[in-house]
Amino acid sequence: MLNQKKTIPLKIGYMPLVHKTYWRFFPYHEQPILELAKKLKDYLTQFGTVCETGKLIDCMDHAKETRLLFQAEDVDAVELATTTYSTSDDVILDLKSFNSLTIEWNTQKSVKITNDLDFDKWMYEHGITGVP
Repeated sequence: MLNQKKTIPLKIGYMPLVHKTYWRFFPYHEQPILELAKKLKDYLTQFGTVCETGKLIDCMDHAKETRLLFQAEDVDAVELATTTYSTSDDVILDLKSFNSLTIEWNTQKSVKITNDLDFDKWMYEHGITGVP
């Protein structure tokens, strides 16, 4: 055999980000956002094994639970996916405790912004984040 490399599946830690304050104003977005988060997770499976808690990461407790899972699973990369508005204060302090490649995936439900886009639809369809 020629010099063949053995490929090891990539372990991806997946964190779909939101902000817990979001639910006070947009509680009806939670189910569609969970569905979007699942689609994004399913997309990642083509690159390796996806490790996740099954929760939207909307507070520091969920971030810590997720980090502990990622450490136990020894993930190769952490994928932060903005599924709605999120801020760095929910996750960044806990991620500082975790040594791994971190990728910020700024996801957008819509391909482009339409003229009839109101604030509610903007918050649902366009993820924005303060995570550097």
